[in-house]
Amino acid sequence: MLIKSVNIVDYIVVTIYMLSMMAIGFFLSRSNKNDADYFKCGNKIPWVMAGVSLFIGQVSAYMFVAASGQAYTNGISCIFLYGAGGPVLLLAAVFFAHKWRRTRINSPIEYIGQRYGAATQKFYTLVQIPIFILFMGNCLYILCIFLSSAVGLKESYSLLGLELGSIELCIIITGIVITLYTSSGGLWAVLITDAVQFIIVMLVSILILVLSIKMFAADNGMIQSVNDYIANPPSPDYFKLIKPAQPIYFTIAWFVLTLIVYPTEYGTIQRCFSVPDEKDARKLILLAAVTFFIVPLIWIAPVIVLRKQMPDMAQLWPQLNNPAEASYVTISLSLLPNGVIGLTLSAILAASMSSMSGVYNFLSAIITENVYKPLLSPNSTPKHAMQAGKVITLLLGVFSIIIAIILSKGSGAFETTFSIASYVQIAVAFPLVVGIFIRSVYRCTAIISSAACFVTTFLVGFCLPKLLINWLTISPHFLFSLKVFAAVLVSVIIYMVSWLLFRAKGRHNDSVDEFFAKLERPVSKDNAGAVFIPNLKMYNYVAWTVLFYAVVLFLIHITHITDDADGINLLMGVMFLAVGIVIKWLVSPKFSPFAIVRLQQSGK
Repeated sequence: MLIKSVNIVDYIVVTIYMLSMMAIGFFLSRSNKNDADYFKCGNKIPWVMAGVSLFIGQVSAYMFVAASGQAYTNGISCIFLYGAGGPVLLLAAVFFAHKWRRTRINSPIEYIGQRYGAATQKFYTLVQIPIFILFMGNCLYILCIFLSSAVGLKESYSLLGLELGSIELCIIITGIVITLYTSSGGLWAVLITDAVQFIIVMLVSILILVLSIKMFAADNGMIQSVNDYIANPPSPDYFKLIKPAQPIYFTIAWFVLTLIVYPTEYGTIQRCFSVPDEKDARKLILLAAVTFFIVPLIWIAPVIVLRKQMPDMAQLWPQLNNPAEASYVTISLSLLPNGVIGLTLSAILAASMSSMSGVYNFLSAIITENVYKPLLSPNSTPKHAMQAGKVITLLLGVFSIIIAIILSKGSGAFETTFSIASYVQIAVAFPLVVGIFIRSVYRCTAIISSAACFVTTFLVGFCLPKLLINWLTISPHFLFSLKVFAAVLVSVIIYMVSWLLFRAKGRHNDSVDEFFAKLERPVSKDNAGAVFIPNLKMYNYVAWTVLFYAVVLFLIHITHITDDADGINLLMGVMFLAVGIVIKWLVSPKFSPFAIVRLQQSGK
């Protein structure tokens, strides 16, 4: 494999991508008139956009990095880990989607207050905000440590009289871009940029998959190459689904964690209550589920098929702690010309920026609706609340940048932060799952359950290994699985005891009854005051942005500013052009195949 380096053309493409994301945010700021528009788009989100946003918001550079690293090291068994979202979201579409829409809330934390009371709402607010800010800082740090290495930035830069390392400069620039377009455009900006980023990610990923298969079969043909590869795998258990490197109990624990966390993630809840009705809520989750079944395979396959043809990762990427995690970018640098390489880096940026911008938005909603308005400005108008939300989003971005820079100064920051996050996921998510189905429990059960889970996972994760250090070595996979199973067991016991003791004498009965009464009242388009396709102009924003990228790729090809003998930049330009034209056609008032689109545009 001949590995290319990133050049000025790629830098230009990445810069254009970042500027376009900020431009979308500023342009969409005109669509927000109040806090309901800013945080849930006035319940006018098209379900297709919401489903795409839900999927792309669940992934990040971690998928390109960690998934490729797992595929490089462990082979096809990683499918269990990165495809778990598919079946879990199918269950969420059946059992959760309509309920989240029927809650009729403005922020995910509002659900907790309505279901469990004010004390639990305050508890969750205090717990969740620092956790998510830490997560955002870590996500930004991981993205930038990888990008700064991949694009070959210098070790230090001077900015406004300050000496900054390459990672720090990357953190500041990327953090500012995400913060600006999210704070200016609100949830609409998140959704439109998510849609654009999804298209970039998919087109680049499909191209890399096709080129990888072509290279794999180049010498002996597809059938013979497959037979030879299976007969001589990179390692003896490379094509085994169950292996010592990924024990069955670890796979089960991962699925259990996903089963509890995915349906109750704040991004999932927010998109469900932001669409016109509960049928759209189901469809958006089904779309995300189908995507989760397919797309991880597209990302993993190139690394698997070209595993034996790849160079020594440790020698190629000595600056990375886990060089195998650079395998996807290594394939990109070998198969793609400059220009499309910049687009690939933009795709990796897109995956992380989508995840982070979504969290910025719903965190801002939590703080605005549950801290700022009730405590600091109870008489604020909807427009004033929207402005406060913008300022809060900016502050969240600043805090995330600061945390990312702090993490860049230490060692093992990723492992430490990921471990901390794993300690709290079930503790926070389990009460959300149970609370929407079980009515009669003590009002403080969620607090008790979460606190007990925190203590349990701390004892299992920190104390147990120290106690057994002289007698037994506990593998990371076993420790992770033990934490998950222990947290679930403790949560189940506490809720069972609470249900048995308080089912006949629950407190906050009036508010709880009112909450469950809402869950019994369906939300249809008729009583939601919406139409089949709530906001056609948002699709046009996506189409014009995609067409703009097509023009950029055509210019790169026409000007011959990079070596591209196979015309891949032209091919990608044609693909972007085709997608943009199809979107424009589907929402055209004259030519759309959907009669409802023509009726809506004509005002009938």
